[in-house]
Amino acid sequence: NTLIKDRSKRGKKVLEEFVEAGAPTEITYINKPHIGTDLLRNVLVNIRKKIISMGGTFRFEECLTDIIIKDNAVYRIVTESDIIETDILVLAIGHSARDTFEMLNSKLELTSKSFAIGVRVEHPQKMISEAQYGEMAGNPLLGPADYKFVHK
Repeated sequence: NTLIKDRSKRGKKVLEEFVEAGAPTEITYINKPHIGTDLLRNVLVNIRKKIISMGGTFRFEECLTDIIIKDNAVYRIVTESDIIETDILVLAIGHSARDTFEMLNSKLELTSKSFAIGVRVEHPQKMISEAQYGEMAGNPLLGPADYKFVHK
């Protein structure tokens, strides 16, 4: 994502938070920022620590059984083992939590988003550079070529 259409600046903010949490600074200005799984793991641990230091909590492997709405806002959540008063709720429930989606749908107006799938295709770098740069392939001023294949 080049962030060209990021009018709300959310993408920029996410990258800045990643840098604050240990990602390399260049992700804020390179064309296609990528930090890789190894770095991302530590960045996410640091972000989690920051959220906890600000009063946030994380509940892993715990089923959300109910959400209580008061004055058109989240007021309380019920899990299989606890009742928690909160006005902020972020769910990262994955795609197979059908029971949670059904419960949420009975309490809130849910809308679906368009579906997309990404597939990693690997080609030898030399082949890509030759296809993109022709006889200039290998010129150190150009660096490795990249490309994006999209089908709709």
